[in-house]
Amino acid sequence: SIDGFGVLETVSGDFSIENNALLASIPITGFGVLETVGGNFSINSNAELASIDGFGVLETVSGDFSIDNNALLASIPITGFGVLKTVGGSFNISANAELTSIDGFGVLESVGENFHIFSNDLLASIPEFTKLKTVGENFEIFDNAILASIPEFTKLETVGGVFNISTNAELTSIAGFGV
Repeated sequence: SIDGFGVLETVSGDFSIENNALLASIPITGFGVLETVGGNFSINSNAELASIDGFGVLETVSGDFSIDNNALLASIPITGFGVLKTVGGSFNISANAELTSIDGFGVLESVGENFHIFSNDLLASIPEFTKLKTVGENFEIFDNAILASIPEFTKLETVGGVFNISTNAELTSIAGFGV
């Protein structure tokens, strides 16, 4: 596990936890006061990572936000990213083979580039993104084998590029976009 960064508030550049073969968890105390990342935020390719928590006050990522290719990651809890409001680049959750649920993005308001949730084979649900208003480029939810429903995106007003929901084999319901 990663612990001991409990006073880190700002990273001016990139924040990256990647390619750590035996890292199993990021506990709630890990980065409990981190509010701002000036570059990219990535938690990628950690073969044993089963839980992510401890980013409960992260509000802004100026670059890309990605949680990708973490083979054992089963969920992203509501306490994980509960106050994230702005992603200046792309928002990407993909290729997490054991991921069954995503929570905790209820205050996300804007994504400057792409919004992607794809290739999460066991993803059964995604949260309501009730405050997301703007996606600067493409909005895509695709290739999630057992995703059965997509909840409301009630505030989404602008997608600057492609809007794509495709190849979700079990998808039976899309709750809506707009009021």
